[in-house]
Amino acid sequence: MMEKLVVIKLEGDFERDIKVTLEIGAEGARPDTEITGHLPTANDLSTYLANWQSIYRRLKLPSRAITDIKVFIDSTIRQQCYDAARELRDRLNIWLRSKSFLPIRDKWLEMLDKSDQVRVLIRTDNPQLQQLPWRQWDLLERYPLAEIGLSTGNFERPPKTTLTTDPGKVDILAILGDSNGIQIQKDRQILEALPHSRITFLVEPQRQELNHELWERPWDIIFFAGHSITENATGRIYINQTDSLTLDELREAFRKAIANGLQLAIFNSCDGWGLARNLATLNIPQMLIMKEPVPDQAAQQFLQDFLQAFASGQPLYQAVQDARKKLQGLEDKYPCASWLPVVCQNPAVVPPTWRELRQVNRSFYLPLLPASFANVAIGLLVLMLKQIGAPQVGQSREVIGSDFNGNGKVDILWQNTVTNQIEVWLMDGAGHLSNRQIGTLPRGFEIRAVGDFNGDDQDDLILQGPQGKVKAWFLKDAQRSGSETIFQYLYDAKEQIRGAADFDGDGRDDLLVHNVATGETEIWMMNGLDWREDVDLIPLQSSDWTIGGTADFNRDGHVDIFWHNPDTGQNQVWYLEGGAYIGSADLPNVTNANQTVAGVGDYNNDGNADVLWRNQDTGENAVWLMEGVQRIRSQSLPTRTNTHWQTDVSADLAQT
Repeated sequence: MMEKLVVIKLEGDFERDIKVTLEIGAEGARPDTEITGHLPTANDLSTYLANWQSIYRRLKLPSRAITDIKVFIDSTIRQQCYDAARELRDRLNIWLRSKSFLPIRDKWLEMLDKSDQVRVLIRTDNPQLQQLPWRQWDLLERYPLAEIGLSTGNFERPPKTTLTTDPGKVDILAILGDSNGIQIQKDRQILEALPHSRITFLVEPQRQELNHELWERPWDIIFFAGHSITENATGRIYINQTDSLTLDELREAFRKAIANGLQLAIFNSCDGWGLARNLATLNIPQMLIMKEPVPDQAAQQFLQDFLQAFASGQPLYQAVQDARKKLQGLEDKYPCASWLPVVCQNPAVVPPTWRELRQVNRSFYLPLLPASFANVAIGLLVLMLKQIGAPQVGQSREVIGSDFNGNGKVDILWQNTVTNQIEVWLMDGAGHLSNRQIGTLPRGFEIRAVGDFNGDDQDDLILQGPQGKVKAWFLKDAQRSGSETIFQYLYDAKEQIRGAADFDGDGRDDLLVHNVATGETEIWMMNGLDWREDVDLIPLQSSDWTIGGTADFNRDGHVDIFWHNPDTGQNQVWYLEGGAYIGSADLPNVTNANQTVAGVGDYNNDGNADVLWRNQDTGENAVWLMEGVQRIRSQSLPTRTNTHWQTDVSADLAQT
């Protein structure tokens, strides 16, 4: 899949031929091709547009527009709106199939693949051309990853700023204006659920208060919810129950905010064309507006779906597309709801990702391994065992691996994939002493990591489950201690916690998180259950390799990462220093394709990290006794023939 940028420049209006220039190229690069064409005069198209707009506004939906008219939705008018929308869409597509426009269409088809992720910019200064429902263009049906943004003909690159905010957080100024007749408290709840964000709420602010915040602090995102209108091509927002401001009255404050690094303005309010035009003259990077009066329910659903997708790692345009299309589910009540959200774009700017907005300047870059994370391929294997090397910077750890009963020997943690029961094999080196039941996991949850997250010197279980919920089970002597706690959400279902270790040497365990779709890996630096910051590891290239565990293989006091390739049997260790890559080493290959890495721990108590393997077909278990990355010998462990019991990690549950 390629990321492509398509720019369509339109010069003219409906009363005369419109000159069209098409540019196509890779995202972030100069265009590879440019071609010109024409669109013919289309006075009737402006009539179809005006007719749809008039009927849509006659619906008098319960919206965020300023009106004294009571809501009354006439079914006849609703049907008229459906009909007017269909007529406008059909006339638009007839126009876009004009003979003089065919060279543009043919070049598009030649240069773009259906699998490409395409960002399309319609560049024009004509208001009527801007307001056409461009996303109804039938050509886009062939390109499921194409989304349209609007831009003006004239623009400048916004000034670069040297100001930085606290790395790791997206700074959001949320303005909650006049809420008469609408429920913007829901907007606040959606914002408060965002990960990695720091939000300042201004609730029905005074003009001086709003002006001060725009001037004095750098913001990544400015958000407005409330009532707004367009008057004489100028946007007006109602900041409280008595006061309203045009954006011209906030012009200098917004100019300052853009100079300070503002990247995105979201106006979750009605009739946003005037707002967009005003801010476009200041060269704001990106805006999200609603093009017509927007029903309260539609505004809230779009905001929730967009922010959840964007914050979970989707590109901005893809997040907009997904959230916009989901609004079709409301169109039985609110006709054309999916037509309303619009991206307004400065062409000189490549839209940032959520990660880039967080301005993480502490990233550690690891080399490209010829592989990426993949789940261990042994059916429903769900446990991860945490590997921690000894001694680590900032703490003295007596045991490398899982010591549940404090006898200085590594134990093995199991989960039954049918009953969700959790139990421990208490070990004496390679000997199995006894079993200890811990409990039964909630439905849909899997153990993802083990570490001390409440500071009691005994390790706890980190669980990941439905809707991205991340829970902690606090343990004492391998028994539940206290209630479970939801402390984080992973908004992308492809993100998985894959282990815990003290990566930065501050004496507190951190979490290793991997996105199985994008290959991105990051370390959540933790303070107990409180997230402090992220350290990003460079994305990997493929899905051939899996993270088998973490341990200090070279005994330098820093946690390393063990990788396994289930397809080839290859094994490799990445040496880290505080999270930064400093080298790698290959281990012997596994020759039996049925053997899967089950964890890392010091099974013979010699201070070296060993590797645990499980044969899923036979239930046999064995450990590679290691010296650094050299395999000294293989030691058999007791066999567990019931293959419903799985383990793929080793944990340190007692000595921290």
